Amino acid sequence: MNHIPAILHMRQNIIKISAVLLLFSLPPSVFSHSAQPPADAPILPLDDLKPGQAGEVWTVFQGGTPEPFTVEVTGVVRNALGPGKSLILCRLTDPRVQNMGAVAGMSGSPLYIDGKFAGALSYQVQRFETVRHAGFTPAADLIEVSQLDPTTDPDAGKETSPRPLRTTLVMQENAPRPLAETPERPPHRHPGQRDIPDPKSDIASPFAPLHPVFAFGGVSPQVASLFRDDYQALGLSLTTLGGHATTTNDTTTSATTATGDTAAANNTTTTVNAAATTATTTSSTATAAAPPSAIRNPQSPFPTPPPALRTPHSASPLRPGSAVAVALATGDITLAGTGSVSRVDGNRILAFGHPMLSLGAVELPMALADIIAILPSNLSSVKISNTGPVIGTIRQDRLSAIYGEIGPIPPMLPIEVRTPARTLRFSTIRHDRLTPRIASTGLAQAVLGSNETGLAEGFRVKTTIAYPGERRLETDTLYAGPQGFAAGIGGLVRRLAASLDNPVADVFPESLAFTIEPLARNPAASIDNIQLSRTRLTAGDTLRVTLTLREFQGDALRETIPIDIPADWSGRRLELVMLPGFELDRQSGRPVTARLAQIRTFDAWLDLMSDQRANDGLYIAVVERATAFIDQTRPTLDYPGSMERIARRADDARYQKRNVLVPLWEKHILPGRLLHTNHRQPLQITE
Repeated sequence: MNHIPAILHMRQNIIKISAVLLLFSLPPSVFSHSAQPPADAPILPLDDLKPGQAGEVWTVFQGGTPEPFTVEVTGVVRNALGPGKSLILCRLTDPRVQNMGAVAGMSGSPLYIDGKFAGALSYQVQRFETVRHAGFTPAADLIEVSQLDPTTDPDAGKETSPRPLRTTLVMQENAPRPLAETPERPPHRHPGQRDIPDPKSDIASPFAPLHPVFAFGGVSPQVASLFRDDYQALGLSLTTLGGHATTTNDTTTSATTATGDTAAANNTTTTVNAAATTATTTSSTATAAAPPSAIRNPQSPFPTPPPALRTPHSASPLRPGSAVAVALATGDITLAGTGSVSRVDGNRILAFGHPMLSLGAVELPMALADIIAILPSNLSSVKISNTGPVIGTIRQDRLSAIYGEIGPIPPMLPIEVRTPARTLRFSTIRHDRLTPRIASTGLAQAVLGSNETGLAEGFRVKTTIAYPGERRLETDTLYAGPQGFAAGIGGLVRRLAASLDNPVADVFPESLAFTIEPLARNPAASIDNIQLSRTRLTAGDTLRVTLTLREFQGDALRETIPIDIPADWSGRRLELVMLPGFELDRQSGRPVTARLAQIRTFDAWLDLMSDQRANDGLYIAVVERATAFIDQTRPTLDYPGSMERIARRADDARYQKRNVLVPLWEKHILPGRLLHTNHRQPLQITE
């Protein structure tokens, strides 16, 4: 009995020792849930970094609260990204991260060493190494991006106002066929414009930036696959495993993407700017909601913003390590790239630690994001997220970081897709290459991503593009069912791109609307036979052209078109042609592309885009071959040779000479059907 107290005391000591050992064995995140990343941390100079130093990186693993993980400084790779642009190399010591490596979506996660801000996670180092490492952009390089004047583009060497991202001259096309840019016909670039860089590189590198994965919400994988190559060519890595956060009664909730199911989203406010119906409304609403003034931190490395853009630090919904998204589309269709916040000062945000698309000075929506999960992979781990409300504007997209401000929201293009079953509403950034692709993706989702649309027999798409000043561009296109629509996606994107940009004026559409109307029958048809009553005629005769037509899964039909022969056709070299409208446009002198020198006003460009033959049925025409003198896309026949030489000598780019078909008589036949033929027959007319 005397040994019992001693045994009990020994057991108590064992329990205490076990508890201490268990406490030390827990991961650091267990102790850090209530902790916060250092606020207003001073900058750690690059030269003060030493191998072996322990660091702490803050990022969101799930939800919206940043958590720390540990790293160890390996060293500094000098000039790794260019002269004066170094890279901090760290070993990922935290077991959670060591197993999966740097994750796409962690880019921008801040690195703190001894309570000082050292840099931001930005580069993946190798992929299959046995010990995981990552690269960090030094803090000074990130701060440099925030000090750039958002209204100045140093690459262009002159001041320019932030404007819609305009990268290419429109390719004015009315034919649903590829129109490749060749060395003989390069795309025009406006002065100071830059294109989205090609992500491909011929140089193998042991490290690569953690490019944000742009996640689609409201788009099925089948639809996204139709556009994957187009988006990849623009430098966007895509996934459809994304979603958006909806707001109901001022409470934000996560809403994962439901394929083709956006009816519920139509009844909620999806983002701050998705509810706006025009760019003007969006801008004015956002400005009215701008944060109040703030007390300036004199030690802050950020430049002092205008008073209207200052906000108390505590008012920011973001903090270092928070998830942040750059939204390219918001609403029923969302497209956003998610990364992490590196630095917060009032309403000023630095993030990503590397370029998004290297676009320079920009105006892109900045949105909140909610992390659903991390998908680990030996090849490339990725965060899955929901895109939240738009809260401000990204103003710089540079080598070392992106920089944005909470407050005003950039104007976007509202888009509406109306079908008999539902209406999709979303907004996109104003960009002459991304906008037509995102708009076409939304249209394709309405056509291909729904159970109840009922378009199997074919449908008509009416497109209305509204420009400032109540000017409109309207088109009407037939499709032979969803399969025919999918096959014509490339032509749709090119025609839409031609309609959204122009080479003469800084005029961008105010809205874009698609209306989809089902057809009672499949419009596809074919011509079995074309027969002329005769090919030698005299003035006053009537030529009869008989067509044998076979509709889709239907019986053969016959149609006869009479053509009266006038006296003034006698002795001329004529042909009877039967062509689709776009082909007759092209062969009669209407340009497929328009040069800047050929169009001098926006109204002239709009007239050119509107002046085209119908895309359904066929055109039967009696034509004469001639040489046309083209002035600003308008062909003129029998132009005096002396005037032609003077004009072309003055402006050879504006004035051109071409061989064309001149229709003396034409008729649009078989409307409401999709036909393809290229029939030609010489005619001999005598007195």
